[in-house]
Amino acid sequence: MLLRTASRRLAERDVSLVMMIAGNDGDRDRVIRYLRGGHADGAFLVSTHAGDRLVDALVDIPVAAVAQGAVIGRENVIPYAAADDREGARR
Repeated sequence: MLLRTASRRLAERDVSLVMMIAGNDGDRDRVIRYLRGGHADGAFLVSTHAGDRLVDALVDIPVAAVAQGAVIGRENVIPYAAADDREGARR
C-alpha cells in the first residue's frame, strides 16, 4: 500500500518512482552512486536502521530525503513521517 500510494501521488505530478533496494554494501554503493550522479530528485527510506551508511551519505548528497519512521539515533538528520503505533494498536 505504501509504495502504491507513493507511486500514484508522484504520477499525479508526472514523476516516476524508481525503487532501489539497498540490502547489502554493494547495493548501498550503487544507490549512493545513483543519487550522487543526480539521477533522482529525492530519496524515500523505508525500514532504515541506525548505523546505515546510506543515511550518512545522504547528508552530503544534494537530494531531498525522508524516511518512513524515525531512523533511531539520526532523527535530526533525516526528516521522517511515522504513524502513531500505540494509537493504531489501541484502535
